[in-house]
Amino acid sequence: GHFEGITSKTLILFSYPGDGAIPPGEKVLLGQVLKAIGLSFDSVSRLNISRLPNNTTWEDIAAQSPSDFVIAFGIPKKYLPVGIEEGQIYNINGKRVLYAATLSELIENNLRKKLLWQGLKEIYGI
Repeated sequence: GHFEGITSKTLILFSYPGDGAIPPGEKVLLGQVLKAIGLSFDSVSRLNISRLPNNTTWEDIAAQSPSDFVIAFGIPKKYLPVGIEEGQIYNINGKRVLYAATLSELIENNLRKKLLWQGLKEIYGI
């Protein structure tokens, strides 16, 4: 239904209301992040959570996605495993979830970018 892209081992969660397009500058950063872990925008599974029903839970998302790795960019915590914090990796039911700031916050803040990078290194073993 709501998932875009192929059934990849990596799922990216973000929230862009309206037409759901990622602003160009943010898409560039996302491309750089993915390239660093050997992936590209077209090779990952994507979910814009702003299109989901309001009562959707993490369990709903996890049940529909076969991905092993989940990178969440600044989405509301109600869509994520309970207790997860920014920069943390959460292992749940065979999935590894990394919660990062939004792409626009990452562009403006190197510390948050560093948190994301450390998490990616841990998840992907790079």
